[in-house]
Amino acid sequence: MSVKSATAFGLSSGLEPGLVLLNTTNFNAVANQAVNSFSATYDAYKIVFTLTATSGDPTMTLRVRNGATDLSGADYYYGGFENRVDSATVGTNRGNAATAFGLSNLSSAQAARYFVILDIVNPTATTATKISYQGFVGSASGFYTFVSTGIVANSLSYDGYNILASTGTMTGKVVTYGYNL
Repeated sequence: MSVKSATAFGLSSGLEPGLVLLNTTNFNAVANQAVNSFSATYDAYKIVFTLTATSGDPTMTLRVRNGATDLSGADYYYGGFENRVDSATVGTNRGNAATAFGLSNLSSAQAARYFVILDIVNPTATTATKISYQGFVGSASGFYTFVSTGIVANSLSYDGYNILASTGTMTGKVVTYGYNL
């Protein structure tokens, strides 16, 4: 995909402002889905992840990766809130020296209602990779919204990500956009 010039707009980056579609991946009955779409062309990436089915009741997670290798060490730090939509009860979604970002638990019966929108900032720079995400999930006990932010606490460069189901398989779609800050 070519990158459009923005010099006519007077922008110093030379790239057209806004989101640029980089990748659309449909997947069927897989345990994980890797996408390597990060490059030095963009500062940040927006990822839209939806499911239509799962087997089992998986916990969904996301790891950054370089080449064909996921970062699976205790480098993930994130925190946020999870709220059941029919209750005033607010829970937490957090990880301290975790091995992946937590994208919530879900029930296979509610998989078609699951979605997450993520923003990942500076994954190719040799500074801490930053992330912010929000989503909606159905579980066996109700419907939940969640929002979290975090970092990958190292100074490595990454060219993609991997979404994993802790058990069973998942079917759905993930779309990746690039943009500059």
